[in-house]
Amino acid sequence: MSRTHDISIRSGDDGEGDDELAAVGAAGVAGAAAGLAAGADGDDALLVEAATAVDVADDGEDAAAAALLAAEAGVDDDDDDNAVLAWLFLAGVFGVFLILALWSMNGEDELAVDATPSTTVVDGGDGEVALTPAALVFQVDGDTVTLTGSVPDEETRAQLVSFAEARFGTVIDELVVDDSTTLTGGTLSVVGTGVEGDPDPAGLQADAAVLGLEAGDFDVTFEAGESTPVDAEVAVASSLITLSGSFPDQATLDQFVADVESVYGAGNVDSSGLTVDPDTTMNGSTIRITGLADAGDTRGEALQAALAGFFGGSTIDASGLTFDTSAEALGRLEDELTAELAASPILFNTGSFDVDDFAENQAILERAAAAINAAPGVAVEVVGHTDTSGDAGTNQLLSEDRANAVLDRLVELGVDADRLTARGAGETEPLPEVDGGAAENRRIVFEFEGATSADDAADDETADEESDEG
Repeated sequence: MSRTHDISIRSGDDGEGDDELAAVGAAGVAGAAAGLAAGADGDDALLVEAATAVDVADDGEDAAAAALLAAEAGVDDDDDDNAVLAWLFLAGVFGVFLILALWSMNGEDELAVDATPSTTVVDGGDGEVALTPAALVFQVDGDTVTLTGSVPDEETRAQLVSFAEARFGTVIDELVVDDSTTLTGGTLSVVGTGVEGDPDPAGLQADAAVLGLEAGDFDVTFEAGESTPVDAEVAVASSLITLSGSFPDQATLDQFVADVESVYGAGNVDSSGLTVDPDTTMNGSTIRITGLADAGDTRGEALQAALAGFFGGSTIDASGLTFDTSAEALGRLEDELTAELAASPILFNTGSFDVDDFAENQAILERAAAAINAAPGVAVEVVGHTDTSGDAGTNQLLSEDRANAVLDRLVELGVDADRLTARGAGETEPLPEVDGGAAENRRIVFEFEGATSADDAADDETADEESDEG
């Protein structure tokens, strides 16, 4: 009975020493094979053949030769056949060891394993082509992303660029089209630095999954972003108040709208220009009040007071708000104040010119001061009037004293003294169609320089018409 053992040996091409190692290894294997055959058949002649097959001459092969000579010497001794077999087995093991050493030193190119996964496809009759799965890396830097790696075709590249552009302000495309690349088994890794709370870096991997790419590494460090201070505007016009700007959240935006509407009325405010932007902050914010208001319109000042509550940490800048000081606008203001003073006159005790005689005087005087300040640069005359009761000379002096008392209080309330003058008219200018002794004649009037009242405008229009008819 015989057994056949097929043993293949490969070695490198690095020199003569390698060939010698191979020979020694082969000798050991051959000796082992012959010994195994002899043991199986009980043939002493085969044992001799095994020894002869590995008889070597070079000094570098003494170890293998010694093992084989020991086997040969034991052939003549039938009692030691088992010992011979053992020595032949050891010689074979030694040969195998030398072969393995040879592979380790000189066969690295053949033993190396390619760790890169690949998918094999048939390429149109040119043979099998190994495709490399894509390994894409997207580098995030705030609102900028750089795309790197290889993709199989231009369509894939364009799709990935489109995904990135939908999420980032700046996209740097460094993708390379390589038809030896496949998306199958490919990955997309995202690295870099992002803004805290920004979902877009992670969203890149979700987008790429549509193309069959798997999520690779995600190594993004999130940092607090640089927020932009709010810059909001209240643009005032005669017919509509227009709001614009961005706020960090909806609650802050709603509060801003509510404050403006509390002054101008909900139906007079357009808030469609406001937006929510999480990248804004109220720290260092500015709210600007701009536009053209009617002379005497104090709502700009009232708005500043309203905003100072919730938005007290903001800069409220009303320097851009100007006033219409045309003759017609000043005339309307003068008529309004006259009507208000008629409804709520500044009162004095008989023979007195002390504005503090009646506590209710304070409110109307504050209103007058605010209206005068809302017509900047316009000179105002404070005129005191009396009725016809009593001595005319006394009434004249009393009217002058009362006019001066009101002027002094207006200055205390913030009106520039250089804009104000006082005049006493006494009992010489009673109200039309009112009895001279009536209480209505005891009054204070504010006259704005250059103003054209509605009555004056009507008189001028009538005069023009009469002139045309003449």
